[in-house]
Amino acid sequence: MKFLNTSANFSDDKKTTHMKNKAKKDFYYGTKGDYSATSIRFGQTLQDPTQFVLAGKHMYPVAVAAPGAFSVHNALAVIGAADQLGYPKDAALSVLAGFSVAGRAESLPA
Repeated sequence: MKFLNTSANFSDDKKTTHMKNKAKKDFYYGTKGDYSATSIRFGQTLQDPTQFVLAGKHMYPVAVAAPGAFSVHNALAVIGAADQLGYPKDAALSVLAGFSVAGRAESLPA
């Protein structure tokens, strides 16, 4: 697998800097990483997507079907890994927009 020699590091975590020399190619994600999010908007309900702008050379609007800040971080890791593996950003963004996990952040009928 091509990905085994790549490391994804959460740039907002000061403890990840020691990992820098352990992989052939590093990328960082977070609010200050190689893959960073700006203009983050959280939905008002569980059904509303979390939205942000993927910042870099180009700006890409991103919608994630899961709520919360962790979803932004997870989406950035997915986008970064997909990009490092040579997948088009549009493919990763499309998958993230429709992604859901059964039993996670679901509304239950009253």
